[in-house]
Amino acid sequence: LKLNTQGEIVSYADDTVIIIKPSWSDLNLAANWDINILKKWFDSHLLSLNSEKTNYVLFSLKALTRLEQINIKICSNDCTDFPCKCEEIKRVRNTKYLGITIKEDMKWKLQIDNTTKRIRKTIYFMIKLRNIIPIKVIKLVYFALIQSILLYGIVGWGGTYRTNLQHLAIAQRQIIKIILKKPSDFPTAELY
Repeated sequence: LKLNTQGEIVSYADDTVIIIKPSWSDLNLAANWDINILKKWFDSHLLSLNSEKTNYVLFSLKALTRLEQINIKICSNDCTDFPCKCEEIKRVRNTKYLGITIKEDMKWKLQIDNTTKRIRKTIYFMIKLRNIIPIKVIKLVYFALIQSILLYGIVGWGGTYRTNLQHLAIAQRQIIKIILKKPSDFPTAELY
């Protein structure tokens, strides 16, 4: 998708993101320009922009440099009101894009917590499965079901602090011990 936007448009299936990297002082103008260029393109191609699901995140590693609020509005093609009364996009502190939770401070604890919960949900299933199928097949299930969850998006969040990864590693070891029918106090080094 090539449009005259100031930011970069990234699309996957029906999800579209605009990444804008101007200075903080130019952000409000650039964001409004880009969202309305995109809205016009959607309208001209008979597509709709779902304002309920549309939001924005102000990414910054330092809270001190983050703006508290900008006003991004989705305007109709015939908007001539001043001040504009068009629908305002809400700001969120974190967002989920393609299954990965991204926080405004670019820390990954929330994503890792979500991944850990998904892994823990498979524990009961694996306990039941280990008693009815051979180890060779249960390993295939592990790689298809659990390792795919573990590896999804790891390029982004995998370099986080080791303390953030600790609960996820514990959940993974617990699953491996279940698969191998080992007690919970079995030495981790011998698992691999």
